[in-house]
Amino acid sequence: MIGSVSEARTVGARYYCTGKPCKFGHQSPRFVSNRQCFTCSQLDRLEIDPNEMRRRWRQYDKNRGNRNEYWREHYRKNAYILNRARVCRPSHRAALRRSKTERGRLLNLANTCRDSDEARSEIDAIYDKSRTMTVETGMAHSVDHIIPLIHEKVCGLHVPWNLQILTASENSKKGNRWADDD
Repeated sequence: MIGSVSEARTVGARYYCTGKPCKFGHQSPRFVSNRQCFTCSQLDRLEIDPNEMRRRWRQYDKNRGNRNEYWREHYRKNAYILNRARVCRPSHRAALRRSKTERGRLLNLANTCRDSDEARSEIDAIYDKSRTMTVETGMAHSVDHIIPLIHEKVCGLHVPWNLQILTASENSKKGNRWADDD
């Protein structure tokens, strides 16, 4: 038998046995959940008066109608929320994800210098280089805007001279800041 609570928890056992008697002198296995001696718990159950148990069950049965009515009312009031959470939430998440990506794409498009295809190809080359560095080094790299696209003081552009390749952790540390921020 398992000798300690921690071992019993890791194994997933219900009981453990230390070999030491409980405070009432019983040398029996103990429950992992509350560390109570098995024999003591059996004696506790036997000491309850059967009439008291019947009274408790009658009280429980008497309140059953109230409990059922409460839950019936709860489900009636919250049916829309419960159904929405069950049915609509995944599609809502997908729509939200699409809107965020669409917003970012439109932001980049608005801030991109569209005068030349050369600039577009340079931007694509920087993103390709970032992906290549990720594969070669095994560390995640990402393209960062030196001057952020959205900032309270400035508005950077999505152009090749405003892009740099950083590791993903450096990029997340940098956040929305730039060199001239105080």
